[in-house]
Amino acid sequence: MTTGNRLALSLLLMPTGAMILFPTAASADDLKENDPFTMTVREQNCDTNMVPVLLESNSDYAAGFTVEKDDHLVERGTVKARRSTTVYVPIPRGRSASIQVNHVSNEYDDKLVDAHRVYNDCPRHSAGWGNGRWRNWGEGDGHLPYTGPPADLMGKLATGAGLVLMGGIVWWYGSIWPRQTPDGPLTRTVGRRPGAGE
Repeated sequence: MTTGNRLALSLLLMPTGAMILFPTAASADDLKENDPFTMTVREQNCDTNMVPVLLESNSDYAAGFTVEKDDHLVERGTVKARRSTTVYVPIPRGRSASIQVNHVSNEYDDKLVDAHRVYNDCPRHSAGWGNGRWRNWGEGDGHLPYTGPPADLMGKLATGAGLVLMGGIVWWYGSIWPRQTPDGPLTRTVGRRPGAGE
């Protein structure tokens, strides 16, 4: 394999692997900083089986919102600049529901701000507030506990490292194969073995 072919194959594999290995895309946390308001799910009231959803504005202008429960509209409204509003979402005892908040604008389609799966763990005959397991089974900030890096990130890292390694192997193998051959044909002298035919 010529040096040009080796270089072409390596240049194809190694940069591709490097791009996957070191992604430059913005993370989801970076995108959330552009949201005009934040969503916080509070503990449900066992008297009413209502879950308060607090929307707090972090912008200098009013922003429209929708609150949905399992893809069904609960409330539509506006969060005033630097103010907050609370929407109460009903969740029956012993049930769970996905609560989703969207930013509504005339300029573009609804944009997801945040979503949480909430479980109403109030006992059948209780009053007051829930037992503290309402936020995705025990996490205080409404998110699942950290169990390691995301699987898609690890997959990208493994793929990128594999492509970089493959580019190096192709470069090395191309330098030793095919080996040099003589200019003329190979000939073999055929002769008698010592002691044969005597």
